[in-house]
Amino acid sequence: MRLRINSIILLLFLIISCDEQSKEDTINVRFTTSIDPLVELVSSIEIIPLETDSVHIIGSQNDLIVSDDSYIISDASNGNIFRYSLDGRYLNRIGKAGRGPGEYTHINNVQLVDSLLYVFSNPSKELVYSLDGEFISSTVYRNDYFGEMSYWTKGGIVTYYGYDSIHDHRLGLIKDDKLTYYLPSREKVLHYSPLYPIYSSSKDTLYFIDSYSSTIKSFYDGKVSSSYSFNFREYSIPDEFFNYSNSEEATLFLMKQEFAMISSFLSDEENHFMEIIVQKRSHPEAYYGYERQGCWHWFGAGRLGEDVFANSFKAMKDGKLYCLLDPLLLDTFPAALSGEVEDKSIFRKIDKDDNYVLAIMNIKR
Repeated sequence: MRLRINSIILLLFLIISCDEQSKEDTINVRFTTSIDPLVELVSSIEIIPLETDSVHIIGSQNDLIVSDDSYIISDASNGNIFRYSLDGRYLNRIGKAGRGPGEYTHINNVQLVDSLLYVFSNPSKELVYSLDGEFISSTVYRNDYFGEMSYWTKGGIVTYYGYDSIHDHRLGLIKDDKLTYYLPSREKVLHYSPLYPIYSSSKDTLYFIDSYSSTIKSFYDGKVSSSYSFNFREYSIPDEFFNYSNSEEATLFLMKQEFAMISSFLSDEENHFMEIIVQKRSHPEAYYGYERQGCWHWFGAGRLGEDVFANSFKAMKDGKLYCLLDPLLLDTFPAALSGEVEDKSIFRKIDKDDNYVLAIMNIKR
């Protein structure tokens, strides 16, 4: 009975605090270390080990695209793009690193468009493949056109330059071989190179992360606007950081602080999910927010490189969250979530040297 009462109290607390946040223009982030708010949202978890062999090993700088019949995993650290069946069997490679026809030198971003895979590579190269791995076409733009990450839209290619680049703006739109700039920037701060995709689309709106900003911006119909502004409280980057005369001084100042940055933002129609990395003095920690029906639910997932769910959330589709789990860290799988795993015996079949493991969380309606 006490457990039931405590659960009701926790649920009421989440609902009340959620309603308060939904009425604010700036959303206050709750940096809770508890994973319990996620447990309240999840109805079940499916674990799918990805086929392991000596050739198709996925590195740590990975990302996931969920198609109707397969999973596409890009690994920028090793320059690979692999495709797996829905039950985890290896299907095929898509493209390869190199400088020849149909090859990419570096994975800038990977995007699924109408059953075709677009791969953006620096310097300023767009390649298109079928999901079976067949090379279809490539387009080369001016070397200075592509920024850190690019994204195809019906209105052109959106590309992000960030701070302290050769451009005096942070965002550009490439259309008909012409470049239109957005977000003027003259701040002298360190150029930030994101390790994971900064874009997420919902219908015709493209959301993107703007480096050190605590605001998620959107691109729609040729215009940039602010969509979600967050208050990181004690971990907010001070305004002083943007007022230095050179990037080295600004960086030294920031490294003395404990600060938060948005590292991932996922969108699925009306629902949104975000990852915030807080750089503590001794280690980085991962915190998350899940929004549905205008309400944000916050939880923590522990330290990067030490806890299995930290930095693991890669995609959101049809009411499901998709995670890539490092088998070396499966021992840290939270007990509160293990009760939602459909087949617990699967863990005994996974070795620490195996490939990454896919975890699919079904979210309650």
